[in-house]
Amino acid sequence: MELSIVNNRCKVCNRTNFSQDLFDISTQTCLECKPKERLFFELLEIGDKKQESKDFYGAIDDYSKALGQSPTNIEALNSRGNAKFQMSDFQGAIEDFTKVVELEPKTASAYYNRAFSYFNINEYRQAVQDFSKCLELDSANDQAYSNRGIAKLFSGDNNSAIEDFLQAISLNPKNTIAYYNLADLYFRMQDFPKALESLDKILNIDPKFLLALELRGKLRHQLQDYQGALEDYDTILELTPSNYEVLNNRGNIRFLMKDYAKAIIDFTKVIELEPRAAIAYYNRGFAR
Repeated sequence: MELSIVNNRCKVCNRTNFSQDLFDISTQTCLECKPKERLFFELLEIGDKKQESKDFYGAIDDYSKALGQSPTNIEALNSRGNAKFQMSDFQGAIEDFTKVVELEPKTASAYYNRAFSYFNINEYRQAVQDFSKCLELDSANDQAYSNRGIAKLFSGDNNSAIEDFLQAISLNPKNTIAYYNLADLYFRMQDFPKALESLDKILNIDPKFLLALELRGKLRHQLQDYQGALEDYDTILELTPSNYEVLNNRGNIRFLMKDYAKAIIDFTKVIELEPRAAIAYYNRGFAR
């Protein structure tokens, strides 16, 4: 009588289809790998702890040792890829994520992570392709839509980027990053009403979203809503009093509102914070 075949995958060597006498279902490990199992998972756990504490060099070393025990383990490859990414070794990260998808083509997270790595070496079309592959496997991933939109933006495909940002928002109406990128794109396209609508939605969700406040301040300036711009800059400076760029912007608004004394105060603060800010000297001189 032949032993039946089990389809479980060994956690250590990543192989499948073992006969029952060669596979331990309780630990999901083939008997050949049982002696290695404890050391492998100890190394993996130590690597994870080092990565959590931002010791990425140490984490990479431990993941590499674990992979010495099990060269095809997807979890270890993916974790080492993440650690390499954190060290800005984007090419090394791409190599690890590529091994993951070669071993298990349906690993959506590996395509997502590899897309980010491609993005960071300015390979935007490759990034778009990987985000698209991730979305084939995980169509509800609003972050993948949002980030694919950014990659498309850098590829010069503005209209398709807008579609991705809108899809991300439809999946997650609280995705403030997608709203912000959409607003920023509308702003640069000079579609100010749509930009303002997106910024208002962000700030209804998160009233302290500094980038959105700053962009809305600039937009209100463009629309000559000086009081609205002043309110946005005031809010930012309550949260980040040393933001000299916003101080300079607020000084400009106060100048336009003919509040010259307060404009001079803002430009003076800019100079105190950043003595090399030539524009602040110019603006202060003009306000005087």
